[in-house]
Amino acid sequence: MKRKTMANSSDKRQKVDKRAAASTNDSIEPREIPRVKALSRLFTHPQWDNLLFNKGQVWIGIKAEGTTIVGDCFDTQTMTPSESAASPFTTTVNDKTSSFACKTGFRVHGVTPRTLEISYDQLPTVASRATFHLPSKTFDKVFTKNIVNVDVHSSGQYGAAVCGGEMLKIWNIETEEIQDTIKMGEMNTVKWVPSPQPTVAFSCDANSIKLYSVDRRRTFRTLRGHSAKVHELLFLEKGKHLFSSAQDGTVRLWDINRADPIMTVVLNFGATVKCLSVQTADTSIREAYEATAKASPPDPALDGRVLLYGGDDQHLKIVSLLQRTPTMELFKFTMEGRSIVESCTFLDHPYFACGTDTGQVLYFDWRRPDRPLSHWRETRGSINCMAGYKGGVICGAADGSCFYRNPVQNERNDVSWEFCGGDEQISRLCVYNGTLVTACLDGRIRKYRLP
Repeated sequence: MKRKTMANSSDKRQKVDKRAAASTNDSIEPREIPRVKALSRLFTHPQWDNLLFNKGQVWIGIKAEGTTIVGDCFDTQTMTPSESAASPFTTTVNDKTSSFACKTGFRVHGVTPRTLEISYDQLPTVASRATFHLPSKTFDKVFTKNIVNVDVHSSGQYGAAVCGGEMLKIWNIETEEIQDTIKMGEMNTVKWVPSPQPTVAFSCDANSIKLYSVDRRRTFRTLRGHSAKVHELLFLEKGKHLFSSAQDGTVRLWDINRADPIMTVVLNFGATVKCLSVQTADTSIREAYEATAKASPPDPALDGRVLLYGGDDQHLKIVSLLQRTPTMELFKFTMEGRSIVESCTFLDHPYFACGTDTGQVLYFDWRRPDRPLSHWRETRGSINCMAGYKGGVICGAADGSCFYRNPVQNERNDVSWEFCGGDEQISRLCVYNGTLVTACLDGRIRKYRLP
């Protein structure tokens, strides 16, 4: 009789949990995002420094929606070395000031060996200002094939890149020497374990994940559980727990000391989960969850976490990870048209952002998630990847451009940093210790010092 009572009690708790989860999920209606106009974009020659030092002509231009591309150039022969180390170049026009106007409305505000700042404000609805940054280092001797993924160890000593979808190369960032080359079938993504020992995780053989010790030069664990190609990996801060997403529509959580997943966070997304980001939840979310799910204690690995993810079904979602079950869906956003969520990231609290295959960037305030704080479209193609920096977002695009915008500091969104050099798609980027690293399908990895 006692056993039967316990069983009934357990069934009741499960029913309550299911009702709580269902009522929470059903109450969230997808919010459709309206179509927006594209921002104007300033551009210049990807390798403008070669023209600068060879005393040639540097061309500059602007592209805006509904407006033809307007272009101009300035003659670098009018530019002479400056006595100031901070401003190595100045101009002989306009009484030798560091700012001068071109014929068609462009203005050059400053030129150094690594930066070029220009603006344009001649069209009634178009105003834009951009600072172009050249890479401090280009890794063009290490790789010979298109690079689909890259990550840098927290020490800044090692880099790891997936080349051509068939091999993983680990190299020393300072010396550019190859430390190891790994071939294990089809490869797609790579992430360093956040620990002092250089250990890397990568997807291979379509649906498995392997952990590899660089010092020992061997694989020491294989994680299996996905039924389709693994698309993204994400470690929690201490490096013991790993999130993975795949084309099977699931997000799984792993303890890297075990071979099987300890939790399936997203069971049936209905499409490829293409991007992930994790952040600690604020007090209001914790209280809301505790009011609906008190059946089990918080998981130590997940307590206080929320997961942001998106993919092929045009949705951006946030779920609570305060407890393993039930996973509570907090927010759902629907992209306009058939836009696919290609990238997403949490930024400095309380902001988060996502990018789509149609060039849209949506910037949200966690405290007011019912609508985007800022929403714009770039004339660059798909926003393939993104990372947070100083409250703003760095994005890598399909046309080879990489840029930074901060709509909180710049409400008009007419100021940007542009990171030059890419000739083909930016497939992946990462930010560490004030440094930006980009992987490009032109077979090069570029390193930039961030302002």
